[in-house]
Amino acid sequence: MPKVRVEVPAAPAVAIGVSTAAVVARDRECRPIADAMIADLKAEALIEVDPRAAVKLMVFDCSVDIAWAVHQDVDSESSEELQRADIEGRGHAVMAVETPYGTVAHVIGSAREGHLGSWKKRGLRDMLRTRSTVQRRLTASVAGDLVQQLNHQPQQVVRRIYPNADDGTAKHLTSLAVDAELRGELAEAIALAQKAHLADPTDRTADYVASLQRRLYMSPVPTTRPPTTSQ
Repeated sequence: MPKVRVEVPAAPAVAIGVSTAAVVARDRECRPIADAMIADLKAEALIEVDPRAAVKLMVFDCSVDIAWAVHQDVDSESSEELQRADIEGRGHAVMAVETPYGTVAHVIGSAREGHLGSWKKRGLRDMLRTRSTVQRRLTASVAGDLVQQLNHQPQQVVRRIYPNADDGTAKHLTSLAVDAELRGELAEAIALAQKAHLADPTDRTADYVASLQRRLYMSPVPTTRPPTTSQ
């Protein structure tokens, strides 16, 4: 199955200038994001995470908000009640780079995640399971945004394309979305990827929509450093 590589630009906001740092959650709400950051930093080998390090990446002001809209209908053949839940979530967190000499930078991590549901028989369990999935993705996305802003190196991701897919199918729409992404047209790519997900609502198509949305809505904050004073 053909694949292409897409270079995802880095969005660095601060270079901490050390090889070892601690990741600390200021409050309990930030613990999941801090844990996800630690996992990302270890996986990408950006810095060594050591709770005893002098430089601390302090994570605070964390929020993961999820809203959903439930649509209802009736199956024309079976007369069964059907429902579709569309879920949208937003998350953010602030990371302070703290040294023994004071705080040298603040960075905001943000993310959006969405799930376009399919028509199913009524059932709260599936909706709650999907909500939990979106919440986990949001947590990972916010942590990934913070880590990416420490990384000055672009990343390469692999996308699948389907050159022989029939027009209008999910695979065809996905291929068009990848083409738009390669051209830098992220809004167009998201629209096509969402259509592909509606045509074939799978985890793969949902993940692709989410990854494109993260790129579009990343908003790195410029480094702020303490002012220097002259004697």
